[in-house]
Amino acid sequence: MTSTKYITMFDTTWAYGNEYVKMLFAELSNEYTSLSTVFLHVDLTRSQELADQLKVNISGYSGEIPVFICFCKGKEVCRVPEFSEKPRTGTYRWTKEILLRAFKLGKVESKKTKYLCLFSNCG
Repeated sequence: MTSTKYITMFDTTWAYGNEYVKMLFAELSNEYTSLSTVFLHVDLTRSQELADQLKVNISGYSGEIPVFICFCKGKEVCRVPEFSEKPRTGTYRWTKEILLRAFKLGKVESKKTKYLCLFSNCG
């Protein structure tokens, strides 16, 4: 039996250009929510402490918002984009396929992905 994975989108109210990503995340949520996969959205605008715990830089122009983190059994098993000590430069190109592969959703889950995801921790 596998445990529930919680795919969580973290962003802020002031982050520029997140409308498309929010729409994409809502679409994935509508298509793939099940007993074993739950989608959550967390606004870090007033949660600097949580952002620090998750190692998400929410300061202006950090380029780290949005970030998607999958939790299973209370532990982080996947993050898109991957965590880096260096701030993200430029913009990240979000597509449905990137998120499907990263979080092993739907028919694309068998394809190789460059993301280090430890879904074996969910079983």
